[in-house]
Amino acid sequence: MPRARTVGLTIVFLWVFIGGIAHFAATETEMRIVPNYVPWPRAAVIVSGVFELLGAAGILWRPTRRIARLGLMALMSNVNKRRAEESSPGRPLAKGMSISFP
Repeated sequence: MPRARTVGLTIVFLWVFIGGIAHFAATETEMRIVPNYVPWPRAAVIVSGVFELLGAAGILWRPTRRIARLGLMALMSNVNKRRAEESSPGRPLAKGMSISFP
């Protein structure tokens, strides 16, 4: 595997692994981004932390790398959607675009 790819995978692994650990080490902080309509925010944080750690492990092993990548993309897109919603509701992103989630 080329060195650049190894470095990239290592950075992604560390980013996701540390984020997964944060779900358990700072559960209360992580619970702040869980939407109000989720009935068990603590459980949501714990379950997403487990999946984040599984994804981190999955990107290290070539046979599971693709499914891990897809799972992490789905997980991160939901988290980033929520963070964008909280940080700038209704605020324009670019000309003709704005964030507004139900």
